[in-house]
Amino acid sequence: MPQTIIKVKTFMCPLGVGHHGPPGVCRFARREDLQPLDGRCPVHGLPLIKTTLSVDTIFNNIMGEEDIEPEIEQEDIERIRRGQATRTTAEKEAYRTKRKQDIAQAIIEARKLEDIS
Repeated sequence: MPQTIIKVKTFMCPLGVGHHGPPGVCRFARREDLQPLDGRCPVHGLPLIKTTLSVDTIFNNIMGEEDIEPEIEQEDIERIRRGQATRTTAEKEAYRTKRKQDIAQAIIEARKLEDIS
């Protein structure tokens, strides 16, 4: 399973919508679940508005299963460096299974915030 990228409902200061890069432009943005209690930009006090441009939108990137093997290899390198034994085949398989479950759960949680509009 490749990396999953989920577009999240994002709200932003109206002074920064569509302005990516110029210095001095307010780029305050929040995911829907992390909006300030009053829903206003903390700098300008303006009500946050829903973003529609990709440049303004927050994305959640969830690792894919292809990233598990490099994790295992890196952990084995670290273990060898510390003078420890590498994991057994059974331990590696248990780790793969657990990471696959973690990834599936992360995707489920991220989809709750997905902007499908």
